[in-house]
Amino acid sequence: MLWGLRRRTEPEARPWPEPVSLTGAPWARPIPGPLSDVLNAVPQPAPQIRRRNRIQIGALYPVPPTELERHARALLEHIQTWSPDLIGKYVPQPDLEKCYREFCAKEGWSPRHWTGIGRELGKLTDRKIRKPRGKRTRFYKISKA
Repeated sequence: MLWGLRRRTEPEARPWPEPVSLTGAPWARPIPGPLSDVLNAVPQPAPQIRRRNRIQIGALYPVPPTELERHARALLEHIQTWSPDLIGKYVPQPDLEKCYREFCAKEGWSPRHWTGIGRELGKLTDRKIRKPRGKRTRFYKISKA
């Protein structure tokens, strides 16, 4: 008879799961059990990552430009001189590649692979990638002299 009057002091295990709050608010009461530390923990802000400061490097002796750099600069100057209406506009890479081959033939140079010339030209000017007519194409901006 006393068993029915006695109050339980330990939490009762529930056979069904409790619903999760839709607002994302913390639980109203702590959850007992082995996962209580994980579920009742308050999220902490992420630790701040320390990054090294970038350094500025200066050379005492100038480094001579590579052949690719000279070719890219000469091509840009050639286009600026002979097509002043293109200054400030973007020109597609196939057109520049064709112009580069013609320019090398005119100057008597041995043409280099376009990948290297395009990389150096991208350092001198702005470069964008677009998909006109569904084909991915690079465009180089012809900057002022």
